[in-house]
Amino acid sequence: MRYANDEAPMAGDRIKNSTGGLGTVTAISSGSGVRSELARITVKWDEGIIEIDYDLAAKFILVSRGSTPGKKHGTAGHS
Repeated sequence: MRYANDEAPMAGDRIKNSTGGLGTVTAISSGSGVRSELARITVKWDEGIIEIDYDLAAKFILVSRGSTPGKKHGTAGHS
C-alpha cells in the first residue's frame, strides 16, 4: 500500500486528499497472511472528523513526514 506519490504510509504522516483536506495518519495496520504489507491506515482529519480507517492509501498524497503521534521531543542537557 502506497500513497499516490509512491511513499509508504507511516504513523505521523501529514496527508492531503483529492479535495485538499489535510489529515494525520494516526495508525497503520498490517494485513494477515504471508505478505506483511499494510492493509489499513487510520487518519484523523483536521476538519474535526473522528479517526477513519482507509484500505487504499493511493487516494492521498504525502505532504510531510512527522513524528509518531503522542511522542514528545524534549531538549536534554539544558539547565
